[in-house]
Order: sequence, then C-alpha cells, then structure tokens
Amino acid sequence: GDVEFVELAGFVNLNGGKVSGVQMAGFTNLVRRDVDGYQFAGFVNLDWENFEGVQLAGFVNTVRGTTKGVQIAGFVNTAVDTAKGFQMSGFCNVANKSMTGTQIAGFCNVTIDTLYGTQIGFVNYAKQLNGSQIGFVNVSKSTTGVPIGFLSYVNDGYHNLEISADEVLPLNIAFRTGVTAFHNILSAGLHPGTGDTLLWNFGYGFGTSIKVSPKTLIDFDLTSSQIVAGNNFDKINLINKAYLGVDVRLSKHMSIAGGITVNEKVTKMNYDYYPD
Repeated sequence: GDVEFVELAGFVNLNGGKVSGVQMAGFTNLVRRDVDGYQFAGFVNLDWENFEGVQLAGFVNTVRGTTKGVQIAGFVNTAVDTAKGFQMSGFCNVANKSMTGTQIAGFCNVTIDTLYGTQIGFVNYAKQLNGSQIGFVNVSKSTTGVPIGFLSYVNDGYHNLEISADEVLPLNIAFRTGVTAFHNILSAGLHPGTGDTLLWNFGYGFGTSIKVSPKTLIDFDLTSSQIVAGNNFDKINLINKAYLGVDVRLSKHMSIAGGITVNEKVTKMNYDYYPD
C-alpha cells in the first residue's frame, strides 16, 4: 500500500499505493501510484503514475506519468508523459511528450513532442525545439532556437544547395543545413582542366546569415577544404577560407550570392609533383 518516510531493501521495494519519502533498494523500486520524494536503486526505478523528486538508478529510471524533478541513470531515463526538470544518462534520455528542462546523455536525447530547454548528447532529436541542441547530430522538425553540432537538420529550417565558382576551383557544390543563425556547410569542388591528374576538393565549415531585408541576407562563413591531386589523400593541402557576402533571393527556390574571401593555405613545401 502507501508508504511514508523511509523504505529500505537489500533487493526490492514493491508498493501498490503512493510513496512519500525515501526509497532505497539494492536492485529495484517498483511503485504502482504516485511518488513524491527520492528513489535510489542499483538497477531500476519504475513508477506507474506520476513522479516528483529525484531518481537515481544504476541502469534505468522509468516514469509512466508526469515527471517533475531529476532523473539520473547509468543507461536510460524514460518519461512516458510530460517531463519537467533534468535528465542525465550514460546512453539515452527519452521524453515521450513534451520536456521542459535539460537532457544530457552519452549517446542520444529524444523528445517526441516539444522541448523547452537544452539537449546535450551525440545525437539529439526534438519535434519542436524551443531552446538549443548541442551534439554531433541534431534533428528537429521546427525550431525557435539554435542547434549547434557537426550536422544539424531542421525540417522547416535553413537548407540550401549551392553551385558556385571561386578563385580556387571553377566548379563547386555546397549544402547548407541548420538555421540562418548557425548552419553547417558541406562542400566539394573540382577543376576539370588539370591534365591527367584530377584536381578536386572536399570541405566543411560553419556559417551565419543575417537578414537585412525580406529578400536579402548577409552571409559570413568559415570553411576548410582539402585540395586533392588524384588520390593524394595523405598529403596535407588545406585551404582555410573566411567569406563575407550578400545573398539576394530571386524567387522562392532560387537566389544569387557573391562576396569576398580571405584564404590561408596549409601544406608542406617538400611535396613532390603537388599543385600550388
């Protein structure tokens, strides 16, 4: 039935009612109704209804109702209903509906509906992001915040495919993805007229775009690309570039852009038969 104050077990605490206080078990705490307090388990904390307080588990914390407070687990935290507070795990945090607060995980954070706060992990996902994502890969349907990572994709955000020529190579293609305030740039290019050896590049960078009118953006990019002659991947030959330009939208799916660049070349002077 109901429990108040303190419940201690070497293996399992099992309650069919409410818990108000502290539960500590070497293996598992299982509660059928609401929990208001603290749960500590060597393996799993499982609450069938609502939870408010602090959960610590060596493996999994799961709340089927509303979660308010802190969940810390070695593997997974799961909030089946809405969550408000803080989730931290070694592998994954899941909020099945909305989440207000912070999710920190060694691998992934998932908010099925709306996140009001911050996700920090290797992979982050939120349907609607009102805050920030910091990770290697960030994914959302729409956002009012800023995702920061190696690759960020916002379905309703900023993703442009560009074809261009510059002072290094006459044919380049680039993909911008993220939001206007901060986006990732993946690029590649080639020089078709270099004789028997193909000269090409691949690169990566970051950019920000500032809207100065409904159809005009000011772009600032920092990129780095490896210039490759044939198959010489092992030879360091980088072009680091700062770009400042103007992007003018001509139609819904087309714009024209141009600007100025500052380039820095990083290479070794003793390479044989390598392009300047």
